[in-house]
Amino acid sequence: MRGEGLDMETNWFVVQSRPRQEKFAAAHAAQLDVEVFLPLVREEQKVAGVLRRVVRALFPCYFFVRFCPSISFQALSRIRGCVRVVGTGAGPTPVPSDVVADLRSYAGPEGVIDLESHMLRPGDLVVVRQGPFEGLLGRVERATDGRGRVAILLEALRGARMEVDGADLEPAEAM
Repeated sequence: MRGEGLDMETNWFVVQSRPRQEKFAAAHAAQLDVEVFLPLVREEQKVAGVLRRVVRALFPCYFFVRFCPSISFQALSRIRGCVRVVGTGAGPTPVPSDVVADLRSYAGPEGVIDLESHMLRPGDLVVVRQGPFEGLLGRVERATDGRGRVAILLEALRGARMEVDGADLEPAEAM
């Protein structure tokens, strides 16, 4: 009997696609009767000198698939546009389901995540979550560089400016 003695548990896994073929590969994976999640983002991009809004994969060349490896691994490894199911020599590596659930909670009905609505903007009230200034309130002054650093003005220190890692900040309303 097929599947007898095999682990029948389904988990989320990451599938690597060929460059710019995430949608194509995800559509083919969905035909295998597995759950597919391709997180997308909408952004402005210059195309032929004109600023346009485009939709692209949040993780270029990767998407998530929930499946039972003993049933669907071989078929997924051979879908058009797929490079491989990410894992080790021992098999595919599962992704914690809460990671995918968190990403899905940010996505709209078409899988598009609005990154701009989740970004800190100048004037936003934030609380420092780690480090020597943990628990202090501040206002975002500006993002300072492409490495995720943010300049904030600490309210408790009369507007003293400091730079912190954006991951160490949280909107004050979320407290």
